[in-house]
Amino acid sequence: MAVLTGIADDLAANGLPSEIVSAGGTATWEISSGCPGLTEIQPGSYATMDGEHQAMEPRFARATTVLSTCVSRRPDHIVLDAGGKTVGATRATIKDHRLPEYRFDEEHGIFDADVDYPIRVGDRVELLCEYTPFAVSYFDAYHVVEGGQVVDVWPVMPRGPESRWLLHMLERGE
Repeated sequence: MAVLTGIADDLAANGLPSEIVSAGGTATWEISSGCPGLTEIQPGSYATMDGEHQAMEPRFARATTVLSTCVSRRPDHIVLDAGGKTVGATRATIKDHRLPEYRFDEEHGIFDADVDYPIRVGDRVELLCEYTPFAVSYFDAYHVVEGGQVVDVWPVMPRGPESRWLLHMLERGE
């Protein structure tokens, strides 16, 4: 932090003041917030808190889930329609269930479950993401849910040419 704030001080002394001196992250926000000379901290992952970041900062609760549907049911496992691309990692857990992973492919999550386990084809479950920074780029927006209701939509920008529809929608105030 001394190097960073020292550079900002040197720039200011030479007529180039830095309006924003930013540092820190989800795991170091508390340390960074106590450093003089910083005007901003960046604990970005706390908003989409996942399993990996929660292990570094357990005071933040897990926040991101993916709504998934059971698309196949075998006597020894279930297959969900969300895999590594969706959850941003090679693993996830099913919220409110304690099923071990059998395999996690790009498009499907497969979990061990005996024939009597109560998840059936068509049932929806929430997957707890293990690493959301990779998952962000696969979606146009995050739907913020509170008390079972969507209370906000956070656009993921920029996403290239395919995201122009979202930008236009925001410009129109929709």
